[in-house]
Amino acid sequence: MNTCILTDTTLPSFIHVGDLYAATFERLGWQVTHRTLAEPGELSGFDIVFHNVNGRNFRTIPGQRNIALFVHEWSRYPPEWIPYFDAFDAIWTTTEHCQRIAQESGLKPPAHWIPPAVDLDPVLQKTDYTASQPFHFLYVGAWHFRKGLHLLFRAWDIAFPEPGAARLTIKTSADCPFKTPRSDIEIITDPWSQDTLQTAYTAADCYVSASLGEGWGLPIMEAIRAGLPICANTWGGHGSMIDDTSAFVIPHQEIPQTYASRPELYAPDQTCGYSSPEAIAETLRQAVLSTPEKRHAISARAAVRLSEHYGLFRLKAKMLRFFNLQR
Repeated sequence: MNTCILTDTTLPSFIHVGDLYAATFERLGWQVTHRTLAEPGELSGFDIVFHNVNGRNFRTIPGQRNIALFVHEWSRYPPEWIPYFDAFDAIWTTTEHCQRIAQESGLKPPAHWIPPAVDLDPVLQKTDYTASQPFHFLYVGAWHFRKGLHLLFRAWDIAFPEPGAARLTIKTSADCPFKTPRSDIEIITDPWSQDTLQTAYTAADCYVSASLGEGWGLPIMEAIRAGLPICANTWGGHGSMIDDTSAFVIPHQEIPQTYASRPELYAPDQTCGYSSPEAIAETLRQAVLSTPEKRHAISARAAVRLSEHYGLFRLKAKMLRFFNLQR
């Protein structure tokens, strides 16, 4: 099969998603052309064109079979963008959450949960689950509102009033505008190599996220693959990777989401998954008090769940079944 992926490279997470789909297609033996949205070049002669973009950039290529790769965080898609999907043949989503959003927001093409595979290459594995002294939490990702760092900082004050019981490493981007609020919270904005990132996952005791909404949650996926136990809620994309048996699950409420970092991302009746600082703090304490055996067990269950949903073997069958049914 001769495929083309058009990726919006202004969105770092979309680059990662596009690379994962391209690598998955190549592993299936398909011919893959991965191009940027800004310089697509000639787009004729492909069996299928995948559009890894957002908003008004969802434009079909005439004469081609077009599939939208759909990733969205909140519970509703902006209504102004919905008509751009009408001409697409189908929608593929990274998570059950995104499939549900596409269906409930009124996007007309059929939405299928067909993500890329995440187990194409081996990664460094955590082998020692003895807790660090102090217990070491890790967060990797952006710093903006949706990621919930304001909630995590408040929870940290509640859970650990005095430094010494735990420490938190936050690896974020160079444009992060704030400084560390406490001596036991380290904010790192310098670039990390992939090797450094892998080492960080295996060296920490637990990954933590207080995010209000994720279309997928790539750092959690990376942490699970490395064997690091997860502390997060199960709203949004996280729910396809963790459940009550495979993580330290932070309780959450689904509440109205009235804030938008960019106006075009807002939709009426959007909701998000809110975990209160008190709920986050209690789950942080549970993780610190857990045994090495429990941390090992939940990380192993998370790895099995990830393989079931995002392993190449399962996804190869799902992708081939999709194309066979569409003929």
